Amino acid sequence: PNSLATLLAPFAITDGSASSTEYIIHPRDFNVGQTRRLARTAVSKIVAYTKGRRASCILREARPVAWQGLVLLILGIFSVVLCLLLGQFWVEYDPTKQGSYRKRMAEIRRREEAKKLRQRKSVGRKGVVRRP
Repeated sequence: PNSLATLLAPFAITDGSASSTEYIIHPRDFNVGQTRRLARTAVSKIVAYTKGRRASCILREARPVAWQGLVLLILGIFSVVLCLLLGQFWVEYDPTKQGSYRKRMAEIRRREEAKKLRQRKSVGRKGVVRRP
């Protein structure tokens, strides 16, 4: 009566022939942090409730927070704060403020010439566009 075949009978999948039998066994998802004895008592409470031997079934599951999770959370918060602080002092490279006097003046002249060239092109475009 307590053979393995009778215990696994509810999980058996058989096709037309009796020669091939497959079993579906679901690994446990819950109570992983508990010992086998505590898991067995929880299962026996559930079985007694489903068979009607108990009027109510209350199971409490608790899992403590892993120390690795706390360390990673603290490191993550620290890195975000550090990035925010360092971002306040980040300055884009400006060639007009760094280098020798000669290089700075050359960069300023180049920018002014580019600005004049853009203005000339925009004036030329305004003359071409005709409105009815």
